[in-house]
Amino acid sequence: MLRSRILTGLVGAVLAGVLASQMASCTLDVEGTKPKVAVEEIGGPCTDDSNCQTRLPCSPGICLPDQKLCSYTLLDGVNAPASAQISSDCQTIVCNAGDAETVPDSQDFFNDNNSCTTDSCVAGTSTNSPLAEGDKCDVGNKDGVCFAGTCKITCTSNSECEDGNPCSENFCDTSKSECVFTFLDGVLTPGAPQVASDCKVRFCVNGVDGDINDDADVSDDMNPCTDNVCANGTPVNPPVPVDPKTMCPPVSPSVTGVCDGAGVCVECVDKDDCTNIVESECEKRSCVNNKCVIAYEGQGTDASPVLQQGKDCKRVVCSGM
Repeated sequence: MLRSRILTGLVGAVLAGVLASQMASCTLDVEGTKPKVAVEEIGGPCTDDSNCQTRLPCSPGICLPDQKLCSYTLLDGVNAPASAQISSDCQTIVCNAGDAETVPDSQDFFNDNNSCTTDSCVAGTSTNSPLAEGDKCDVGNKDGVCFAGTCKITCTSNSECEDGNPCSENFCDTSKSECVFTFLDGVLTPGAPQVASDCKVRFCVNGVDGDINDDADVSDDMNPCTDNVCANGTPVNPPVPVDPKTMCPPVSPSVTGVCDGAGVCVECVDKDDCTNIVESECEKRSCVNNKCVIAYEGQGTDASPVLQQGKDCKRVVCSGM
């Protein structure tokens, strides 16, 4: 008995020591075993997605249709969306566990589209430093030399100044035998084909032809149960929500359809959509697998009062069929 008590005491002491050691080690790195960031986080109440956009740019939110609560996606280790960035400020907004942080970015400088300058970030400021006089330069496919920070190209006729750039206007100033280039900015690219419904538009920006996002250039999938929107320059057609209800073309001659929240026009999403069924005490509307069916009341339900006869010791009930 004494030996047993001694062993029990030793075991207890060892366990206590192990537990104490584990507690001490966990105290040293209590955050080490936790994930860096949850993918989603549930927030406050909402009625639609617009109520869940207060934590942008690194925590975009949607309104969960069933719970009516905001669900936030916590972006981590990625740059914030382009719409949140400030161009040419030598900085980039990055997402860290749903929080936005601004970090230096030496590549985020302003490109002045001038081959006689060096574009860079200096001490956090976008700078366009001129090259030395006489250095070689080019405008489009034309070669020249730098003079006073501008690329000078000699010419005798307008055709010699054609640089192949749709976003520049050019001519030859014969009084100086020099090409004059004017870069277009903020206009549709002249002569460029515009692709319909691609959420983009060909645009001249400081003499450079490129695509910019155009939220008005949506792709209509001709489905009344989807929205037609642009998401960062990409056409998307998300389903319209169940609430509020959106009516759609009839699924049969006697039934008007309703959108099911997954982009499909169906007969019903709940019993209230089944207006083609006339209810009685024994027959009720019901929606099963998006189809309107009659739900028959069981024998615990009295039939119509007009069918009841007084003082006969009986009552007329539904049959269940």
